[in-house]
Amino acid sequence: MKQNRNEICECGSGKKYKNCCMIENGNSFIKKYGIKIVVATFFFFFIYMFSDKIMNSEETVYCYECKSYFPESQAAAHKTEPLE
Repeated sequence: MKQNRNEICECGSGKKYKNCCMIENGNSFIKKYGIKIVVATFFFFFIYMFSDKIMNSEETVYCYECKSYFPESQAAAHKTEPLE
């Protein structure tokens, strides 16, 4: 008969089956689905970062004094017209 994970373990340790023999048998949730959890977490993190980059992208302007690009929100502090 299959033992429920929350019942007292049959080995006599007094612990629940999920904290005793279930771990040793390799039937634990982490051992069974660990790789899938890591891959899914990485996938969702990657999708979140990619979509955040697209959603929060802002137009940039070139500063002729600093010789680099800056977001438009910072354009007032930089020289956006060519130097003469």
